[in-house]
Amino acid sequence: MIQRQQSIYLFLISIICLIMALTDITLYKGKALQKDGASIDYKINAISSTLGCENSQKTSRFEIPVSMTLVALLSMATIFFYGNLNRQLTLVTANFGAIAIVLINVYLIKERIGGTNGITFQDLGMNWPIFLLLVILILNFLAVRGIRKDLDLLASADRLR
Repeated sequence: MIQRQQSIYLFLISIICLIMALTDITLYKGKALQKDGASIDYKINAISSTLGCENSQKTSRFEIPVSMTLVALLSMATIFFYGNLNRQLTLVTANFGAIAIVLINVYLIKERIGGTNGITFQDLGMNWPIFLLLVILILNFLAVRGIRKDLDLLASADRLR
């Protein structure tokens, strides 16, 4: 039986990240303007992006899935350091950095695609998987809080001895 809540939080982070990395979910979708003023549809997924109609321009990108896999692996590795809480706290704090890399990649993917193809996006077009990144950030914060509570509990038990 898992008695530590932070293990559940870290496991949920790794499951969400692996699902987002292995499936080609849509992050952004909407309308964009080309240099000549023509309006096209765009669809930016985690792995690929499509500009224009479904067959016109499809490019593959692997920054987001690789960084999501890094977050998932770091979260799973952190679970197994339950015996050394200081190391576990260090790994969870490092996981904030990995999550920041994912957020930066997701934020800048539109700029990279727009700059490469010479288009400007008319609308924001965010889909619901973007908000899963906020859930991952909150779960990581809750894991840090749980580990700190365990450290405080051990420190108070040491004072009683």
